[in-house]
Amino acid sequence: MPLEFGKDDAELAADRDPRARRFRLRMFALVAALLVIAVQSASLGREV
Repeated sequence: MPLEFGKDDAELAADRDPRARRFRLRMFALVAALLVIAVQSASLGREV
């Protein structure tokens, strides 16, 4: 298995742990949702 660039052993171990992977996906979804909310509120502020 080739070592992925920029990842240390802890991150590689986290990729093999399904709970850590699910947590990372959940955090990514949370950040994406906050970004969408921020963009929408900014665009609403410009319209009013």
